[in-house]
Amino acid sequence: MRARVTVHAIRRYGDRVLGMEEVLEGLDDVDAIDAMQAARAPIGAVRRWLAFYGGVGGRHGAVGVGRDGVGFVLKAGRVVTVVSRRGERLW
Repeated sequence: MRARVTVHAIRRYGDRVLGMEEVLEGLDDVDAIDAMQAARAPIGAVRRWLAFYGGVGGRHGAVGVGRDGVGFVLKAGRVVTVVSRRGERLW
């Protein structure tokens, strides 16, 4: 089972992992996703990656997952935000 991925989580992935903070600054989450698509960010691939690993973590009762230097938060079977930058460690 895969986790559901919120628009906010994808936007935060853009901000914190893809380094698009300046491009997305001041935009709401929906407009930020549109801007990411216009910049050819791999939205579908990001959603699938978060959904897969979020699902694995959720099946084991996790509230957060760390994978490849990216941390994300799970709530009620959904990936709700990305909290770390690639290459940084929170733990």
